[in-house]
Formats: sequence, structure tokens, C-alpha cells
Amino acid sequence: MPVVDAMNRRILQLLVNDGRMTHNEIAAKLKRSPSTVRDRIKRMED
Repeated sequence: MPVVDAMNRRILQLLVNDGRMTHNEIAAKLKRSPSTVRDRIKRMED
């Protein structure tokens, strides 16, 4: 089961508000790299 830390929670909040956000848009809002966002989303999906 994936760990839901503060960043994962924030990613989920952004996606709940707009499920069509791209990894780049989420990364810009969180001041993280798109690859970090992509990896975290992938781990939560698995």
C-alpha cells in the first residue's frame, strides 16, 4: 500500500479539483519536477 504523505495528499487534492491537470501543471504548483510528480502518481496507482 502506498504511503500517503503531504505531497501525495496535495497531488490528490489538485487532481480532485481538476482531474485533467498534466504532470507539468501539478509540478509547477508544487515546485517539484514533472518526473517526481509522475513517479508519485504511478506509485499511488500501483
